[in-house]
Amino acid sequence: MLCETMQNGNQNQTEQACYIRFFNGAIGMDTANVFVNGELMAQDLRHGAFSAFRKAKPGVYKLDVRVASDGTDEVFSELIALMEDVAYTVALAGDIELMSIAVLPLDLRQDVRLPSIRFANVMAHDTVLDINIDGQKAVTGLMFKEISENIEIEPSNHFVAVYDADDQKILEDGFAIASRKKYLGIIAGDMGETDNPPVLYISTDMPIM
Repeated sequence: MLCETMQNGNQNQTEQACYIRFFNGAIGMDTANVFVNGELMAQDLRHGAFSAFRKAKPGVYKLDVRVASDGTDEVFSELIALMEDVAYTVALAGDIELMSIAVLPLDLRQDVRLPSIRFANVMAHDTVLDINIDGQKAVTGLMFKEISENIEIEPSNHFVAVYDADDQKILEDGFAIASRKKYLGIIAGDMGETDNPPVLYISTDMPIM
């Protein structure tokens, strides 16, 4: 067994461990079933949703994404390497016809006292993005499957606007930051499809430890 679902409690500090969760940002993948070394890790993960973090041992694992959890309709397969003291968000990126993954690592040894947010781009068709927070430029030239640096931010309500490479605003949204929390904002969608417009999905970035 790869790992256990994260629950409240204390971590054994001498144990080599890492953490992994999944995000479904692939256009056309209404729900996804994610297997690691043949074990079902995320079942019926809906588009725009994050799975729970799970604890794992460092190593190399085989990741399979399927439409059906009975083992049929595999749409993606790849090896992923996990290192200790890192929390991984593995995002299903692009679209179901040409799916890939964005592996978004977070070093757990960093100072958690300062709240921060970072952004990842899993938009279909390799769109390059700029991001403003509260009217100020925060991220420039965020490429497909790329993740930004941590942006330290005051605990409060904030406003974010996302622009494409032609400086056209593609989405705007608000979000709240709590103290002593780190956040991940994933931008998914397709500017060419009215049924799948760009959306910002925000989640806390660290497992409960």
